[in-house]
Parts: sequence; structure tokens; C-alpha cells
Amino acid sequence: FFFFFFFFFFQAEDGIRDAQESRGLGDVYKRQVLMIDHGFEQPDYYEKLYSLITPEAFASRHRADLLKLLDLSLKSSMLSTYVVAAVIKRVARVSLLAPGPSLYFTLPFLRQLLHRHPNCIALIHRTSRDAVVKGCAEEEDETETEVTLARKETGLRNVAKLFAGEDPYNYEEPTLERCNAIHSTLWELS
Repeated sequence: FFFFFFFFFFQAEDGIRDAQESRGLGDVYKRQVLMIDHGFEQPDYYEKLYSLITPEAFASRHRADLLKLLDLSLKSSMLSTYVVAAVIKRVARVSLLAPGPSLYFTLPFLRQLLHRHPNCIALIHRTSRDAVVKGCAEEEDETETEVTLARKETGLRNVAKLFAGEDPYNYEEPTLERCNAIHSTLWELS
């Protein structure tokens, strides 16, 4: 009986043999240690981390641990802007839905991320010049590919929505690239 309990306990706790995708903050922390300390590549790490940012997590007593993990994971200046922008936007949105004391943690965290990743400053300040009409993108550079032009036009349409009063950010979208956070603003902070 002891051997069975010992074997079953460690088999369930090592995180390798179970069928679950993620077991929460501890699982993400273990992956983060593997990525940073040992160079292990985890392709869906940031999406799992993004999925942990919920109002329930900010209402729990572990919100400081979650923000430390986010801070540690987003320290690299080599991260894509859309990843950092999605995390910034999600934290700002969740801080509206979480209890008031969570703002003591989230506001300095958001300031630090914006300072560390200057490409995300567009979330705070956008000019009407960014909302160019459709078709102007082709006149700038004719050597760009059709995919690049399509992305640019989509981005310009999303920025134009901002000036029409619509937020292109999709809170329910689990994919970092498709949530359109980079084309949004941090209206949650105003």
C-alpha cells in the first residue's frame, strides 16, 4: 500500500505524465524556470501566462506572486510587442474587474512594463495621424508584400475604430496575436 501511494503521488505531482494542459501558477513558474535557466523553448508559455490573468487571480492572495511571475517573464527586451501589449491590456482590463486594492499592485507594474518596452507607449498616446485611410499604405512603399499590406491595413482599420469610439481589443480571445491589444489604448487607466 505504501509503495502504491508513494508511486501514485509522485507520478501525479511531477507534471509530466498527467493529461492536463496546465495546473495554474505553479506549472507556469516551473516552465519559466526551464526557459530562463536552461534555455528550454516553450511555444505556448506566454499564452498560458496570459490565461492566468483573471479577475479571480487578482482577487486572491496570490496576486503579488502572479505579478512577480509576469514581471520576470516580461523582462526580456527581445519579446514581441504584441505579447507585451496583450499582457498590459489584459492586466489593465482585469484591474477594473478586480477588487480595489489590486490597483496598488497593478499600476506600478503597468508603468514598469511601459517603461521597459517603449514600443507599447502607443497604448497610452496615439495621434489621429495613425488612423490613415484605407489605400494610403500602398503608396508608401511598393516593395512590400501583400501580407504586409494586409496586416498594415488591418492595423489602420483598428486604429481608426479607436477614434470612432470602439475598442478593437478582444478580451475573450485566448491568442495573444489575435486579441488586437497593440491596436488598442489603455482607456482603463483614465
